[in-house]
Amino acid sequence: MEESKCIICGSPDYKVVFPENKAQIHRIVKCSKCGLMYANPQSHAKIEGKVSLEQLNDPEGKDDDSQTYEQFVLGLHNYITKQTIQLKDYRKSLNVLKKLNFSGSLFEIGAFTGNFLKEAENYGWKVSGIEPMVHAVTYAKKNLGIDLIPKPFEVADIPAHSYDAVCNFHVIEHVYDPVPFVTKVAHILKKDGVFVTETPCYDTLIFKILRHRERSVRCNGHLFFFTKKSLKDLMEKCGFRVIKFERVGRTLSLARLLINFDIIIGRKNKPFFSRLNDKFNLEKITFTFNMRDMQRMYCTPA
Repeated sequence: MEESKCIICGSPDYKVVFPENKAQIHRIVKCSKCGLMYANPQSHAKIEGKVSLEQLNDPEGKDDDSQTYEQFVLGLHNYITKQTIQLKDYRKSLNVLKKLNFSGSLFEIGAFTGNFLKEAENYGWKVSGIEPMVHAVTYAKKNLGIDLIPKPFEVADIPAHSYDAVCNFHVIEHVYDPVPFVTKVAHILKKDGVFVTETPCYDTLIFKILRHRERSVRCNGHLFFFTKKSLKDLMEKCGFRVIKFERVGRTLSLARLLINFDIIIGRKNKPFFSRLNDKFNLEKITFTFNMRDMQRMYCTPA
């Protein structure tokens, strides 16, 4: 692992926010010049669903044959349920795009099992997307009739200026370097198109209170931790201008909320709250609330 400079301003200077293994496996630092928080150094291992550097260095991408399709569906049943429950949250972005008079072709990066794309199709969009988890691509085709490119976005050959809208939800915090990632978005987006991105937000009261126990900062797969300012700085660096910003809420099942409690209090081996779901099937109880710890940004080419 090697230390890196700030991806936004290039400064090598930083202060340590959390040492290694405090919030997660990475040491998390804050740029002394522009304020971006990021993992430094960052692990290049495949962790918590992240693509590996091996995949990014191979233009053809690589299939993950560590499990069968049936094992994938069984193992990610709860996550697939979570995605379905939260579809109404992402649907709001489609309503915003409609109000802003965007229409046509929509491309989703990190589409997983295709739920959002199916909803966008119902709104009249011509949809396509990309997802590096091959079994998720199979699931999307089998269950929703959605065709996805089975590769990491970074290595896929996508024609320039092809889409009226590009969306990604909770992807940008996982990538090794968001600058070429967002720059590639600008490349495939039409000149009058729109880019929608959603990611956790860290200029929030909940982060100030919980610090290293905050659920999003505890995810080992998260490498960048954006505030409204640092996300805007990234977009502008890559040739975008922000046209709309929202602090968005989340729809959770009671089971997922209890899992988050276990994450916050640090239970790993015997998650007390999470085990309650096995007994009472708490996935059926859902509710929506807004802690203002998630941000959604709408951008157009500058």
